[in-house]
Amino acid sequence: MPDLEHYRGGREQGYIKHALIEKYLVPFTIKIGSKWDEIVFLDAFAGPWGAQTENLSDTSFGIALDRMKDGLEALRQSHGRSPRIRAYLVEKDLDAYGKLDAFVRANQSRGIEVECFRGEFEDQIPKLTSLVTSENSFVFSLIDPKGWTGLSMSVIAPFLRRRPSEVLVNVMTSFLYRFVNHDDCQDSYEEFFGRRGVGEIIARAAPDDRQDAVVREYCRSLRELCGFEYVSSCVVLEPDKKGIKYFMVFATNSPTGIKVFKEAEAHAASLQDELKHAKEFGDQFPLFPTDAIEPVSESLRRKYREIAFWRVEEMFAGPAEFAYSEVFCKAMAMPLVTEDELLEFIKVHPLLELILDGPRRRKPSVENKNDRVRRSPS
Repeated sequence: MPDLEHYRGGREQGYIKHALIEKYLVPFTIKIGSKWDEIVFLDAFAGPWGAQTENLSDTSFGIALDRMKDGLEALRQSHGRSPRIRAYLVEKDLDAYGKLDAFVRANQSRGIEVECFRGEFEDQIPKLTSLVTSENSFVFSLIDPKGWTGLSMSVIAPFLRRRPSEVLVNVMTSFLYRFVNHDDCQDSYEEFFGRRGVGEIIARAAPDDRQDAVVREYCRSLRELCGFEYVSSCVVLEPDKKGIKYFMVFATNSPTGIKVFKEAEAHAASLQDELKHAKEFGDQFPLFPTDAIEPVSESLRRKYREIAFWRVEEMFAGPAEFAYSEVFCKAMAMPLVTEDELLEFIKVHPLLELILDGPRRRKPSVENKNDRVRRSPS
């Protein structure tokens, strides 16, 4: 885990983001490395920004490389495989790039090939595309800009459409919904989402729904323009408020990818609850049981559960049966919803039943296409 002390004073949202990345990348490296010969990691806006450690271990790329190294070692021990891992780090700022370049030169002994590029991410896409040509390479892209400019969907979509691949994008919803009524921002909205009229859709949404509308429309762009079949997201809250700072949006073509991401998201959500408790009570023991404290995300959990389970019911308005993996991915598209909650929903639903493939199995698998969810005759 990253050290929380490096994130004090308003950087706590970075701690949550890094915890998500940290939790995801070890199982990612093991699962992908067991099938593919090469893994390519891309940090499109590498920085470093706000790092408090000399070795940059509290940066996204520093954490990512450490965890991928851990996954690589675990893969060697468990599968006897050593896939090639390449990392490409992109940064436009001259001072930040100088630190990044020094980091790369000092960290070539990790067992991971690292290279950095100076310039705008969009301008580097042709070069990056030319470097990833093997059909047996899996690309994981981390796109974490400071805002929403410099991230034109029409420019980045061809790179993201490369298969196999996954992407994790920081969607700055707290900025995007605030400026939706500014006429001078409409062109940048169209570039960011890659579709016309998105600004109007967000503006027409109820004020309390606008941040969710931003995420819904960006997920739609990832599906329609980049060809990803499954999307999900992680809520990252304001450090000292109850509002949402941004969403980390994840896209993949694998239900297993969604499962691993959701496990990392649950870890990040529990840390946010702990941070909220610490900020409210400090070192003092509360005067009432801690289980009586409503987690900061609980109201959001209730909202997203309702939406997720409504979407599941909507699936069965037509066909009477789906693979469990499809039902799982439909529900897990919403943040803060867990697989256990989905299974409980199916269990108590009067018209839905879970059909497992094979005897003596108690829990479905997203990797087993014969595990099904069926609508019982009414």
